[in-house]
Amino acid sequence: MFTKRIRAKKILNRSGIPGCHYAVNPYTGCSNNCTYCYASFMMRFIKTDRNWGDFVFIKTNAPFLIRKELKRIRKGKICIGTVCDPYLKLESRYRITRQILEDLAMIKNPISIQTKASLILRDLDIIKQLKNVEVLITITTTDDRVRMILEPNASSIKERERVIKELVGLEIPVHIFAGPLLPGLSDDQDSIKRLCDLVISLKTDSILFDTLNPYPLVRKRMMIRYQKFFPEHLNFLSQTFKNQRSYQQEIRKIILKTVRGYRINTDILF
Repeated sequence: MFTKRIRAKKILNRSGIPGCHYAVNPYTGCSNNCTYCYASFMMRFIKTDRNWGDFVFIKTNAPFLIRKELKRIRKGKICIGTVCDPYLKLESRYRITRQILEDLAMIKNPISIQTKASLILRDLDIIKQLKNVEVLITITTTDDRVRMILEPNASSIKERERVIKELVGLEIPVHIFAGPLLPGLSDDQDSIKRLCDLVISLKTDSILFDTLNPYPLVRKRMMIRYQKFFPEHLNFLSQTFKNQRSYQQEIRKIILKTVRGYRINTDILF
């Protein structure tokens, strides 16, 4: 993994994500190396000859920037980890995310943190101090074998379940982000049922569903990975890319049919 310390020009950026007014990303790049990562579109803005998933740039001045930039913003939700996981393994050393949270604890803006990593448990002392916070834990599949292939460097499913239990125990709002659902692997009714069962057993506030963002690099990476590990689903994956809208409509029907038997809060993001 190639790492480089950089000085960012800005850390608090306007966001185009619905419901999110500002985005904070303590790192550029990501060591989780998730095959489906939509944030790979960032490559066109980054000067590097490395592949997405093989490098992380550490924004060492992010804590200084956040203190300065928070003075200029209006009310609005601040989302941490929109194009990187804020709790990469490097965070245990550099503590950039932790320092940012210390400053966010001084304001009243709603804060949203999204991660796959159990390292977030280190910062529970600060997260408890945030005035209006929610945590999204990404779980795209309940099958850890699939997770190891498509999310090779991310925390295991069991570790993420442990994180959710800790957050729920502290009465911190926590949601499962089931995104993206994986074509042929976690988008069928049985797989979605298992995700809903997790919501019930872990007592999370809700579950959010999303599908793949078919950016060219995502398509290429997914096709290569499926061809090697899931060849029986390769044709189906290809069809979802060709007919994304009809695929999304079908998945929406499956989700709505499945969640009908549960008393859980659900949000479909497509």
